Amino acid sequence: MIPMSEQLFKEIRSIEAEAEKIISDSEKQSSEIIQKAHNDAFKLLSEKDAELKELSDKTIKAVLSEISKSKEKKLEKSKQAIDELRAMANKRKDKSVNLILDNLPELIGE
Repeated sequence: MIPMSEQLFKEIRSIEAEAEKIISDSEKQSSEIIQKAHNDAFKLLSEKDAELKELSDKTIKAVLSEISKSKEKKLEKSKQAIDELRAMANKRKDKSVNLILDNLPELIGE
């Protein structure tokens, strides 16, 4: 028969061994959980970076398109203004030539 203190000692050693195994398993699992969390965070950040780059590219493209449209509108308005000024100059040129021709005798002293 095993004395009571020896049996108690064996139970305590068994409980200690089980506790050490639980601690070891917990440390291993926590390390795995931390690594998985790190990998998930890295993947999420990579995805968000890609989304932000895509959004940035779309925004830049939209702004450049808007600038191009605005430039074209201003260019068209400038062309219209130039055409109007040319037409006005042509009308005034005819009047100026006629005025000079009408007043030519006075201008040259005849």
